[in-house]
Amino acid sequence: MYAKAPISLIIQMMTVSLVSIERQLNYDSLPSKEWQSEYDYVVIGSGTGGGIVAGRLAENPHNTVLVLEAGVTQRVTSDIPANADGLLDSRIDWRFRTEPQQYFTGVGLDYNMGKLLGGSSSFNGMHYNRGNRRHYDEWAQKYGAVGWSYEELLPYWLKSENNTDPAIVAANPGLHGTTGPLVVSSDLNPRPVIQLHEQAVTEWGFQRVDINGPRQAGTMIAQSNIDAGTRQSVATAYLTPRPKNMDILTEAYVTQILFTKTHEGLTATGVKFDKKGQSHVVTARKEVILSAGMVMTPALLMLSGIGHKEHLDKVGIDTLVDLPVGDNIQDHPASTIHTIIDPRITGPPGAGLNTQQLFQLFHNGTGPLSRGTNSMTYLSSAHNPDPEWPNIFFYSTARFNGDLAVMVNEFPSNTAAWREYFGVYNRTFILESSPHLFICRSYGTVRLASKDPYAHPIIDPRMLSDPQDYAEMVEITRFVLKFLLTSSFAKWIQFTPNPIPGCQYCPKEVPLWECDQYINCLIRMTGKSGYHYGGGARMGDPKRPDTVVDPRLRVKQVSRLRVCDASVMPALPNSNTNAAVIAIGEKCADMIGQDNGGHGGNRGLRVSATHDTEYGYNG
Repeated sequence: MYAKAPISLIIQMMTVSLVSIERQLNYDSLPSKEWQSEYDYVVIGSGTGGGIVAGRLAENPHNTVLVLEAGVTQRVTSDIPANADGLLDSRIDWRFRTEPQQYFTGVGLDYNMGKLLGGSSSFNGMHYNRGNRRHYDEWAQKYGAVGWSYEELLPYWLKSENNTDPAIVAANPGLHGTTGPLVVSSDLNPRPVIQLHEQAVTEWGFQRVDINGPRQAGTMIAQSNIDAGTRQSVATAYLTPRPKNMDILTEAYVTQILFTKTHEGLTATGVKFDKKGQSHVVTARKEVILSAGMVMTPALLMLSGIGHKEHLDKVGIDTLVDLPVGDNIQDHPASTIHTIIDPRITGPPGAGLNTQQLFQLFHNGTGPLSRGTNSMTYLSSAHNPDPEWPNIFFYSTARFNGDLAVMVNEFPSNTAAWREYFGVYNRTFILESSPHLFICRSYGTVRLASKDPYAHPIIDPRMLSDPQDYAEMVEITRFVLKFLLTSSFAKWIQFTPNPIPGCQYCPKEVPLWECDQYINCLIRMTGKSGYHYGGGARMGDPKRPDTVVDPRLRVKQVSRLRVCDASVMPALPNSNTNAAVIAIGEKCADMIGQDNGGHGGNRGLRVSATHDTEYGYNG
């Protein structure tokens, strides 16, 4: 009996090693080893929007498509649902940082975005949340984004979705797809702590709902883009296997979009990019599609001469088109409340990248690494005029704190104090509850730091700068504290006796949820990005002075250049942004096909990965 244990462990180790190596080799084989001098379509960025556009365009065998990705191939570590937090600040993270935010700690916020094939769909929390239908109706009605109402976008969600939960599909006929490329799944065996949390929320009067169904207000254990225990990114769903008429280049850093200028105006003709220390140019016969994300899409437009003339003059770039690029960015502000979970309801041991749990995951797609379950609850603030359009939100998730440094690194100010505070949480299961403001009035900007394309842009979301935003952030934080302390769930968690660093409790007779000084301090000290970024190239009526792209996502005053990512959002939906960008990508691909007749051209010259073939270019 005793002799079998080490053999079993050896077999597990070998299985994990072989599966990991095989999977990474498959990922590394996806990019092209050589490329052409010209294509019908050049797509900058392989994230949610760009990956979908490229994949859909390549379905037409007459089209030739090039995808330029600044990052690397997908990583095996990004496949693991429970390892999403472990990807932060890694090689596959852009590691952007904002300007200091006045209403938080006064330091910059981490803006983590995926820098690999699939972009943030290979990097995010995987939750599938489209947002309220009224947001998309507002895009169409308030901003003049004709064709972008909820009913007009719904077919694109259905087209993309393969929802594997028959109960959810049956309960919401016509609202979920089951034949699309992108898996949307439920956690059919959520941890007991999450089930008890959901039960307590319903006891407070919230209905269990499908947040992607007809009614959003309520609570749900979130669905996710997870297929058999593995993250399903856009790169997996739309770009794999790579079709013959598509080339994909990784570690290809775009530095400029190229144009010709005639009496008819400005026309995008190609892209300049760096790879392996050399500069290359590729021509687009039909269109350039810019899908570099909320930070780099505005940056590349400005680097290419499209933006506010005053700003471009300041950084020494000639202005080709004066447009409000980099304006109107938004993000959902959030705060964090940590509590210790009673060990009686934590279920299996904490998730960690150990051999036994990796074997479970790779062998049959199960175990604690196969999920990242959240309880999501939508509600309205006291002054929200429409309870069917909820504006505040919180999620709770259980995590095992096996690495104190990971917890401490989330709070860059006063590190020593945070290390002492989190000491009592070490090697325990914790509940992370995160209040969010999901309808914001605060807008910010993205600007170039210089004309150097490798310099990170200056990002200032101006979080909570609108007084009503701040008041509603206080309200949702107060609500979550009261829920955690007074609901039936309270008996399963424990607050630490000490306040968070930099804050003080009120006298004992004042309940914590009524302690304004603590709530304000908690928001300031734990305030963070919700990682839901949008805006910077606003879509809408081309006659509006605040728009950059028209409703067909074409950059104003420019031919053959479109934007397809979260930067086109006129305003953020009250949700994670990935599902919204899925619809943007599907609709963009449809419009490109309509506008270009669905026909491609001849394949161009081949270019090796180490040198260019010379050809004429009028850039």
